[in-house]
Amino acid sequence: MVYWTRKMMMRIKYLEGFIVICASCKQVRVNERWVSLESIILSKSDAQFSHSVCPKCARELYPDFVDEQGNVI
Repeated sequence: MVYWTRKMMMRIKYLEGFIVICASCKQVRVNERWVSLESIILSKSDAQFSHSVCPKCARELYPDFVDEQGNVI
């Protein structure tokens, strides 16, 4: 009985660890609301954010201003 209870509790903890995140905008579902990933991290840690654009997104969003490596030209 102890074995099955422990196994069930581990499974519940595993399932509760899932985070529902939008594949497009990366907002996270908390209960029935959608909030930014940044707000989730800020509420649970002392982290600070500094935003930037990765080379892949820079090439896609600003093709006239970056080279193939994503460097600003």
